[in-house]
Amino acid sequence: MEQPTVENTSPTESTVPPSNPPDAASDRRTFLKKIAALVVGGIAVMVPLGAGLATFLNPLRKRIGSGGAAEFIKVTTLEALKDDGLPHRFAVVADKSNIWMTEKNVAVGSVYLKRKGDQVVAWNTVCPHLGCQVDVVAGGSFKCPCHNSIFKPDGSVTAGSVSPRGMDELDVDTAALKDGEVRVRYQNFIASIAEKKPSS
Repeated sequence: MEQPTVENTSPTESTVPPSNPPDAASDRRTFLKKIAALVVGGIAVMVPLGAGLATFLNPLRKRIGSGGAAEFIKVTTLEALKDDGLPHRFAVVADKSNIWMTEKNVAVGSVYLKRKGDQVVAWNTVCPHLGCQVDVVAGGSFKCPCHNSIFKPDGSVTAGSVSPRGMDELDVDTAALKDGEVRVRYQNFIASIAEKKPSS
């Protein structure tokens, strides 16, 4: 009787093909490529998203009285302004608009008005030093309560004051005065500089 032959296999001769060890350099390259793709993709998304967000929020920065294109706003009537040569404070009320909505009769600031006959002078009540509200003192002069800057009755700053310039005079519509209305070009100006420059 014929004996079956048994194939003798040694432990080193495996029927399973040997597996290649992972290539560490190749894995690193793949990982870095994925990271780079994420970064580039993130930048590509953030640029238009940031521009869109800036455009959307831009109306929040727009305020009446800022910038160089301010319009004349009616503050009071000539009859209601005392003809005593002293400054009197008046609120400035106007419609405040942006691309989303319009608010009617919003207080946007205040002015000092001084009348002599048919002549009216107007100043912004904000101190040119750091933006505090200026008060009227005896004799029609002005004083800032924050840092004691003192302004003469004509609005000019006195020697020794910390304010870099005199009070900010505002344009008055002389044509409207003939019709009995006091209309002022209300603007805010950049504080802490010597030049009277409208804020944007």
